[in-house]
Amino acid sequence: MSDPRSKPALRVELLFYLTFLAAFAILVGVATSQLALAIAPERGVILVVIFVAAEVGIFVLYGRSLVSRLVLRPLARVIETADAVADGDLATRWSSANNGDPQWWKVDLGASHSLTNTTINWFNSSSVAYKYIIEVSTDGSTFTTVVDKSGNTSFGDTSDNYVATGRYQRITVSGKSCANCPTSIFECKVFGN
Repeated sequence: MSDPRSKPALRVELLFYLTFLAAFAILVGVATSQLALAIAPERGVILVVIFVAAEVGIFVLYGRSLVSRLVLRPLARVIETADAVADGDLATRWSSANNGDPQWWKVDLGASHSLTNTTINWFNSSSVAYKYIIEVSTDGSTFTTVVDKSGNTSFGDTSDNYVATGRYQRITVSGKSCANCPTSIFECKVFGN
């Protein structure tokens, strides 16, 4: 269980980019119709068909590049960054996009397990005290707090013992002693059976 493979918020990320592409396509279609009717009202339908055919051709030619740039690359970055927390390599890490709190990281352990410990290797742990809670869930939506270190003022990596059963674990950082630094985790290991 110390090698989880979660992809946090991938559906949300993908949905955002696909919604953006769909909205763009609708706006281009409406603009095309209005332009065709303004240019030649008597031939509006023919012009709309020609413009739509041109747009489809352009999308076929450049759509793959757009989808790759707007959807797949950002998605790959999210996956790669999330995986860094559980890749067994202390040279890679997950980091929040900004310095604001709260920030969270969630892992799907694949099945429900009896959990006993979570060990976290924090970024800059010798000079930053992380305030955090650890929660577990069996369904991924209703979480129960098993560790509350929201008042933590100690530096260093952490190892927290608890007794819980769950498939999902979420670590939420509510604050840290360094206001101008991101929340960042080198490794997170979940133990149990």
